[in-house]
Amino acid sequence: MIFKADLPVFRAAEAVASVGSIEEVLALLRRLTPMDFGRMFLDLPHPDFPDLSRVLPRMASEKVQRGWTGDAGYSMYRKTYDFALRLELYFESICRRPLAGGTILDFGCGWGRMARLMTYFTDPRNLYCLDPLQESINICVDDGVLGNIRLSDYHPDTLPIDNARIDLGYAYSVFTHTSERATRTALNTIRRYMKPDGLFVITVRPVEIWNLPEFGENKQVDRAALIEQFAQTGFAFLPNPHIRSDDESVYGVTTISPDWISRNFPNWRIVKRDRGEDHSQYILVLQPC
Repeated sequence: MIFKADLPVFRAAEAVASVGSIEEVLALLRRLTPMDFGRMFLDLPHPDFPDLSRVLPRMASEKVQRGWTGDAGYSMYRKTYDFALRLELYFESICRRPLAGGTILDFGCGWGRMARLMTYFTDPRNLYCLDPLQESINICVDDGVLGNIRLSDYHPDTLPIDNARIDLGYAYSVFTHTSERATRTALNTIRRYMKPDGLFVITVRPVEIWNLPEFGENKQVDRAALIEQFAQTGFAFLPNPHIRSDDESVYGVTTISPDWISRNFPNWRIVKRDRGEDHSQYILVLQPC
């Protein structure tokens, strides 16, 4: 939905899109509220704005949205928008500097759900969107998602982000799925690319998810063992046998306690714990130390 009050902004951006740069187009569109900037992408391509539709990413299909997130449309967008605003709030309140123009890492970008909104805060050249799944990268490229879209490893020893240093990184609904080795490798590697006063924001699932009905219906899942493993270590992983790297499962369902992170990663400190619109996940804000 495009509101009448916003039409002058869209018309000005449409005129610039036909002759100007994407940076100039985004500068105009940032006159919108953050909510309306992000919601704009739900309606792309838009028949009234062909040039904007050409330079901005089209929205992923409903099938892709539901396949990656279990939700679609405005319902999905509300959770995305909530997390994006929290990222800005965390960064500016903790780092004491504006996020605008910063270098942003979208780790596990999927189909570009969060990346679209991040162009409200920074230009595409400063946005790095990584995913180890080639299908995710293909979808982002085919839909025209802005930023540096790059394939990463399931066990990344390095990040394909040139010589960039990260102001703000996030992994939204990523470590809710990764194996212990993949989680450890990613957190250690990302730390090396962070600016000393940067932030890395992740989401994790609590132990209570093992009591969800879908696990009880699957007789092959030993829920009691997973709950006990979590109680003993703070980490429990139910692998998906079909997604493997280095001959081991790297993707599935994962629960992580904040204490597990504090114990295993002395080079990170948890500076805030939160819960957003998606109540099935906790938000942990990490800062280098």
